Amino acid sequence: EAVTEEKMPETPNEDYVVVIDKENSAAVDAAERMTWQMKTKYGIDLEVIDHKEKAYVKEIVLGKTNRGENIDTSKMILDEYEIKTVGEKVFIDGASDDGLYGGAVKLLNTCTDEKTASVLSVKQTVS
Repeated sequence: EAVTEEKMPETPNEDYVVVIDKENSAAVDAAERMTWQMKTKYGIDLEVIDHKEKAYVKEIVLGKTNRGENIDTSKMILDEYEIKTVGEKVFIDGASDDGLYGGAVKLLNTCTDEKTASVLSVKQTVS
């Protein structure tokens, strides 16, 4: 499985928001499943917003959005995905719906544990 993972971010916590195109059913599903896991496992309640809403400093961007830095999935196959970071933003996309969700799960499994998931800070909008 050819998976690209650049430097992983610090643990997603409540100062992150999840950004999706709410018209993309795969992104909606991935966001719902990802946020449910964060809430259930760590008690962290990540807000999900549409990409047309204001930008935050720390975002987890699932799928294609207007946030720039969209991942080129045209050469990916099957369930491949890519996770990349730009500043404090995390971009995740995949070749398929399962690939997109696989990337979201990989982020959760790589970046979360109880100690780091308990770190909270205030959301900051991009000025």
